[in-house]
Amino acid sequence: MRLALRRYCTLFLLIGTLASCSESSDDSVVSGEDEQSTGQPLNGSLREAEEHGGELAKEFAEEIEEEVEDAIHDFIEENEDEVQAIRGLADEIEEIENEVEETVQGITTDFEGVFREVAGLLREMADEEEERVPVLIEDLRNLLPDEIDGLYQVLVDSRSTFPGLGVSDVRATYGDDEIEFTLFIIDSGSLAPLVREFTEWLGEDIDHESDRGFERTRIYRPRATDFPSLENFTRTNSHAECTIMIWVSDRFLVGVEASGLDVEMADCVEARDELSFRKLERLARSQERE
Repeated sequence: MRLALRRYCTLFLLIGTLASCSESSDDSVVSGEDEQSTGQPLNGSLREAEEHGGELAKEFAEEIEEEVEDAIHDFIEENEDEVQAIRGLADEIEEIENEVEETVQGITTDFEGVFREVAGLLREMADEEEERVPVLIEDLRNLLPDEIDGLYQVLVDSRSTFPGLGVSDVRATYGDDEIEFTLFIIDSGSLAPLVREFTEWLGEDIDHESDRGFERTRIYRPRATDFPSLENFTRTNSHAECTIMIWVSDRFLVGVEASGLDVEMADCVEARDELSFRKLERLARSQERE
């Protein structure tokens, strides 16, 4: 409303100035001055009106700027909580953007390191004189027991993970409504150095225990040979899980898993003992070329 009043006032001032100029022109004509002298007062009045109008326009622009600044200030005061929330959100967005950028840079650096490490291992494998012949999937599948603790196989799966590199994976599931077992054998074939490098627990001394379970490395000795092993057990109010991982003949990764309400580590131990590690060692020796 104040801006509108100022516009009208300014318009009236300009009209008044022009009107006074027009009156001056009429008086000059009545006094009998020639055309040249008649135009001079009019031109001067117009110049005066133009200069005065410029000053008024400048003042008007300054007043508009002040009005806008006052309006913004009033809005911020009246909506202080919302404005602070918006500013806080902007700060959070900026912080998230910085964290994402740092994370991406970190992931990129990590992947570069992994790729260099993998490339070195692949070169190492290529330079090895010993070449491993792939173990037949059927031979590995035959090592899986038909039953565990009276539970028969309900699912058997086998596949060649990396064709051409002798990597195979066979696994079987056994279970009922109370407990489920999974046994698997992975033949790492020519990728054994790579698998060994990224199986973090190999060569580590781990022994962690809490009120919910434990994790520990052990040496499993079914016969005269020592095999590195990792045992893990966790329990909640309604569920328990046990896992045993075994590295055999620097080639095979054997796994035993069990889950259910009343599962204990003894269940995984019993399932592990159903496997013939002697036959697995024999397969490893038979597939190595001299």
